Amino acid sequence: MVQTVSLLVAACAVAHVSAWGMHRVRTIQARVQGGKPVYDDVHKQWVAPFGNTFEEKWRASMDSVNTASVEGALMYVQSEGIIDGPQKPYCDRKNKIQYVWIYDIEIAQTNASLAEYDANWGVYPEYCPFVALDGGKCTAMWENSTYAILPDICNKFAGLAGQNNIGPCVGGEDRTNHPKAPYPNNIWFSFPNSCFTKGFSGKTDACRAAEKGGLCPFGIRPDGVTCTFSATVLGYLNLDDLVGITALNNTNTGHPYVTRTEFCQAGGVETDLPFWQDTLNPAANNARSDKLIEFYQSLAKTDPQMTPLPELTALTAANPKCYENSHRCTNGCRRKLYAQVCEVCSSGDDCFKKPDSVPGVPDLVKSVPATVAPDTTVAPATTTAAPVESTTVAPTTTSLKTTAVVPVVTVVVGSSASEIVVSGVLAVASVVVALSS
Repeated sequence: MVQTVSLLVAACAVAHVSAWGMHRVRTIQARVQGGKPVYDDVHKQWVAPFGNTFEEKWRASMDSVNTASVEGALMYVQSEGIIDGPQKPYCDRKNKIQYVWIYDIEIAQTNASLAEYDANWGVYPEYCPFVALDGGKCTAMWENSTYAILPDICNKFAGLAGQNNIGPCVGGEDRTNHPKAPYPNNIWFSFPNSCFTKGFSGKTDACRAAEKGGLCPFGIRPDGVTCTFSATVLGYLNLDDLVGITALNNTNTGHPYVTRTEFCQAGGVETDLPFWQDTLNPAANNARSDKLIEFYQSLAKTDPQMTPLPELTALTAANPKCYENSHRCTNGCRRKLYAQVCEVCSSGDDCFKKPDSVPGVPDLVKSVPATVAPDTTVAPATTTAAPVESTTVAPTTTSLKTTAVVPVVTVVVGSSASEIVVSGVLAVASVVVALSS
């Protein structure tokens, strides 16, 4: 009898770990880029301006990209995008950046990635390390025309190069201390999608199937198993409008400037504009971020196709408490910014500690490298700008949660965690009864 009870208790614990998954977190982020989104009237969605089908255009908006916190989106523009003065070779910003896209994103990481990085204080709770993604692929540490050596974290997305497979996890790290643009609330994020070892022109259906991505199919929410993130574009703003270029008259034409290029060709210097004054002052940079938020909200009020940013306190209240997803937050964390990242704290009305009566995050099991490592040769260096060649809908990921050895349990997609736990316990209970009879 004692042995039977012990087995049942063990079964409950194992089933709990097996069934547990990260509680989805909603986060609002931004991305600075050259093209503006286009509105799909059929699906009522903003999508990327390249691709042949809705699925391709929708996927392209988050096809292995980096984003930033809304409150830090201008850091890149300020530190690298504006090339003025004696260094000014062109009248375009770097990479022709022109627009800020605003994203509404949901995240649910794999159990394996949480097990791998939850104790890493260099990244935010709930996140993996940030990885640079350029042209639709992981930025290599070294590459030539044939081979590329990728960072370990990129190889971990699919268990490549002898690394363990943690799935396509979302990265999140501070980028607050840039010498040209100190933005106290700047956070950079990375969203790896399928075929993350190759640039847009090298992405084939076979590669996308072999290197699973984190982007959920359209209309599907992330669960940490099928996929790890979903995203919609709320709207966008034009940097030329934000910084005040289009509010100035061109003395040569008598009309307002239409673009930064026209402003530059007429002798204008963007960094001389009042908007960009006092760039080394963190408080001034925070104020600039506030202006971006206010400007976007004003646009969303007048454009029915755009969606305003949510009210910040309501966004925080709707998200899970940080201790529900991270051991690091057991003794106190707060969610902050539109990005809704978790910050360790010890006091304050917004600092929540895990009550003793509430179950915490179970001890998740780290994944291990495959016995035989997959091919370590990765993508040639291709970084063309528009992913138009593939016709597949965004692939999904499978079998990404790492668990201890558990009884065989059939789980129907959509089952709740509690249903799965009960199924696991009943399965083991049946085995115990059979053994004792």
